[in-house]
Amino acid sequence: MLLSVNPFVYPFGYVSKLLVKIVIACTFLYQLLGWSAFAGFLVLFAGRPFNSFIAKRAIRIQKGVLATRDKCMGVLNELIGVVKFMKFFAWED
Repeated sequence: MLLSVNPFVYPFGYVSKLLVKIVIACTFLYQLLGWSAFAGFLVLFAGRPFNSFIAKRAIRIQKGVLATRDKCMGVLNELIGVVKFMKFFAWED
């Protein structure tokens, strides 16, 4: 239990351990692949703003879809209410 709460209680220790792990992983990748490992990291960091742009656009589109869906559901609920009202008073032919 204490181990699962520990990173949230001491975030600086967690971040420092994470940075050490990243440095060790980069070192091993450099030994294995050479400079091409850093080219992969460069592509990863360069693609970050593009990913952020795409995510923001997807959220904006989703909000538009939800607004349109809410309008349609409002009209449908009103229509169902009118049909119930007509059936209640038996205004059918």
